[in-house]
Amino acid sequence: MTSQVTSPGANVELVLAGFRAFNAGDTEECLAHIAGDLIMNLAELPEPQHGREAWRQGFEMMRRGVSHEFYRVADGLIAEEWICSDTATLLSQLG
Repeated sequence: MTSQVTSPGANVELVLAGFRAFNAGDTEECLAHIAGDLIMNLAELPEPQHGREAWRQGFEMMRRGVSHEFYRVADGLIAEEWICSDTATLLSQLG
């Protein structure tokens, strides 16, 4: 696969479009913005998770939790994300 160079503005719009779909609960639109070989780095897990299906499985959990995320964009798609959630604090707030 050849890499496409995209502008920083296009990268920001990609991530914002993904967030709009995420906030609307539109799983399919979210997946349209995610590379098939997405790598998800979760602070709580010793190994990264891979692929759209792994992302889909965590979709509802992520929508309910509070976390901050960082993205790497490649070829006009989100290719990697780092999820830095504070699960212990979140669970303590839930009681």
